[in-house]
Amino acid sequence: MVAGKRAPRTVADNEIEAENLKRSFGHMQQGKLRRKHVAGYLEAALEAKRGVRANREVAFLSSAYSWGMRKFGLEENPCYGVRRNTETPRQRVPEGVGGHEVRQALLPALAALLRALETSHRMSSIRSAGAHA
Repeated sequence: MVAGKRAPRTVADNEIEAENLKRSFGHMQQGKLRRKHVAGYLEAALEAKRGVRANREVAFLSSAYSWGMRKFGLEENPCYGVRRNTETPRQRVPEGVGGHEVRQALLPALAALLRALETSHRMSSIRSAGAHA
């Protein structure tokens, strides 16, 4: 697999994704993969509690098909129009720091920002009052 401008972690992830996709679709004849197969793959992965991982694999597959459409004239991308599995955004907190500590660390910066906004608002009010006088 050609790395191009991808990060080493992305290349490693893509190699795993390619293996998983080969396991599921490698037996199919070229050009026979359809949306129903991609949708079935996503559904089976969701039932196996790997829905988010399957989303990444289908995104990789879609990217490969898009490249094939540009370079080799493939007619269609069977991943287009297939709804992906629902994902819940991760909540990231710096390691070793709880939510309370994060809030405490951000309070001084937030207070300074509010003071700046308040001052800016007051300056704007003073300017507009002077214009009406």
